[in-house]
Amino acid sequence: MDGMQLRLEAKNLYLRVANVTRDNKSYVLLTAYDDTNNEFVLELTHEQAGWLEDQFYAANRRYEERLTNPHRANEPVPNPVLMPIDRQEPPN
Repeated sequence: MDGMQLRLEAKNLYLRVANVTRDNKSYVLLTAYDDTNNEFVLELTHEQAGWLEDQFYAANRRYEERLTNPHRANEPVPNPVLMPIDRQEPPN
């Protein structure tokens, strides 16, 4: 996968995912949009979509952990997605 980083901050972001086949090639189309119809579309391979699904799952798990075990105000919250790749541990 090419190295590209993108960070967005949005409220009420909606995602729409579709499997598309065109010219005998299959890919995943991910559309993100908000309440004011701002929209961006990503065309992903199935491998990229699988990786993204894993990242969403991990982010959701971390979010739920923060809800059940809140950190103190001055304590940093670890985010393995933002850590340099050479320091990441392999997924369980």
